[in-house]
Amino acid sequence: MGFAKILADVSDLAGLTQDLGNSYEIMTNIYKPFACAIVLHPIIDGCLQLREKYQIKPDKVESVTLTVNPNVIKLAGKENPETGLEAKFSFGHVVALALVKGAAGQPQFSDALIKNAEIKNIRDRVSASVKDGIEKDEAYVEILLRDGQTISLHVQHALGSLENPMSDQDLEEKFRSLVEDPLGKKNTDHLLSLCWAAESLADTSDIARAASFGN
Repeated sequence: MGFAKILADVSDLAGLTQDLGNSYEIMTNIYKPFACAIVLHPIIDGCLQLREKYQIKPDKVESVTLTVNPNVIKLAGKENPETGLEAKFSFGHVVALALVKGAAGQPQFSDALIKNAEIKNIRDRVSASVKDGIEKDEAYVEILLRDGQTISLHVQHALGSLENPMSDQDLEEKFRSLVEDPLGKKNTDHLLSLCWAAESLADTSDIARAASFGN
């Protein structure tokens, strides 16, 4: 059928060479701050911001109400995930991770946390509805606390989107969360310094050597 037809329902072959050499599509790529379906990122972003601002404790949460893009329900509506992988497609679970653990990186999507009592308690208290016009990187998050207080946030553009890109510090924190456990802090510091200095390295294979185990 051809390369383009396999990869897309609708293709624009002329776009392959349009403005070639002057416009670079890689510049429109983004980094994912969270290790799950990207449609869930505005939800996580909102929960993390509210958790930080109001110092929310998990046992103080009565319920969480989300207003989201239709793709959230369609692609990430898994109600009772049984594995860490399934949890990456559960809007309820990512809300619980954000509020309980304050993070939603790869280490948090473990099979063990599926059965965590605090996680499950909040996961069961999350509901979502869709609204026309909400973009894929947008969400409304509302948290009802047990004392009756309601706090909310409109995330117009999730962290990691083109309009709200990750900072260098955000990138470093994600890098460390993935690398520091297997390599150790000292080796991670060295590898990170090499990555940031890639343009000036005499031999870029130094990065590969620094990233290998037992170096």
